[in-house]
Amino acid sequence: MSSKSSIGIDAVVVKGGSAANTFYFDEAFSGGPLYAPINPSGGPAGVSNVRFCYDPDPAAAEWCSPGYWRQEHHLDSWIATGYSPTDSYNTIFGTTLAGNPSLLTVLQNPKIYASIGAFNNVGDRLSDAHPDVNYTGVRVEGEGHCPLN
Repeated sequence: MSSKSSIGIDAVVVKGGSAANTFYFDEAFSGGPLYAPINPSGGPAGVSNVRFCYDPDPAAAEWCSPGYWRQEHHLDSWIATGYSPTDSYNTIFGTTLAGNPSLLTVLQNPKIYASIGAFNNVGDRLSDAHPDVNYTGVRVEGEGHCPLN
């Protein structure tokens, strides 16, 4: 039995009778021969079930930039994160920035807060907290990486 797939296969289990053969691969796109176990009469049992085992490809990394989060028409996206634009940066990040700015204040003032990392910290935190953003800890630059747009 030969097979072709557009997904890398890790294993194929071929069942025949009361037993099964497992064939291991490393992200294979084709392979064979695959067969059921040998039955007591000396020939392969009839195939009753075939299972293909694979790891799905991980979803692409996503990130919504601080510029996304600070736009007034995107403030409703904050709701799903559990954070509010008025939340204290110092409280959320356990620091002591002068003036105890809100998260939104940090985002609205990149000239003040970008050089110390606070600007991107807010974008990272909100991206990580949003259930519809696959933030993997990596900032993904460019258009189309924020699924909330």
